[in-house]
Amino acid sequence: MTSQLNSFCVALVACIVASTANAANPSVTLQRDLSPGVRLHSVDGQRVWPTEGRTVELSPGVHTLQIRYAFDFQRDQNGGFVATYDFECEFAGTGPYTLRSKDSRIVERVPTIWIEGNGQAPNCRVIEI
Repeated sequence: MTSQLNSFCVALVACIVASTANAANPSVTLQRDLSPGVRLHSVDGQRVWPTEGRTVELSPGVHTLQIRYAFDFQRDQNGGFVATYDFECEFAGTGPYTLRSKDSRIVERVPTIWIEGNGQAPNCRVIEI
């Protein structure tokens, strides 16, 4: 009985330590809700495939988001993505955050892209290429 109790205590302590470690370093959930011409292409250089679902799990901290955009007239003609934008964003909380966009009706203009969060949005800046 004492041996079983000791094993249970060791297992319980291991679970508590694991959950404390996860609480100290929680993941950040980034949800994708983007207009048809806008794609989240990569996060920190790692390709994000459109078929991988609508969420991306990140660690808290600074991440580089690469977004590609196809203007309406090229999308209508089955053209490819023609513009690439890189953003460096600092995620302080766990979120969930939602990456949103709205296409521009004017061909020469870029889409509006923003990130919404639980009361706070991450601090982002455009990386000039």
